[in-house]
Amino acid sequence: EGLACLGTVQHPIAKDSNSSSGYRVQGLDWHPSDPNVLLAACGPSLDILDCRSPDAAVCSWRCDAAQQKNSADDSVEKAMYVHVDANYVLASTSNTGSIALFDIRK
Repeated sequence: EGLACLGTVQHPIAKDSNSSSGYRVQGLDWHPSDPNVLLAACGPSLDILDCRSPDAAVCSWRCDAAQQKNSADDSVEKAMYVHVDANYVLASTSNTGSIALFDIRK
């Protein structure tokens, strides 16, 4: 007996970008107390998706060079909820080596 896929969601930035962008989903983390909410990192974008209506992000941030006023292209490598307080999200970036903290209530 194999596992069955129950559904597929395409990240909004991967769906809207052209094929030469190379964006792919780098990190996922389920909300610790809401089973419908998924944190997804794709390219420079960090998004919170409600899996009941996944076509649009509930919250979205950019973790790229434009935000950091740096000339290097950057993408999110790892993203996770802060375990002691799920109102905060941590993200690390690949090229600049930055770690960013976001408040999801804003």
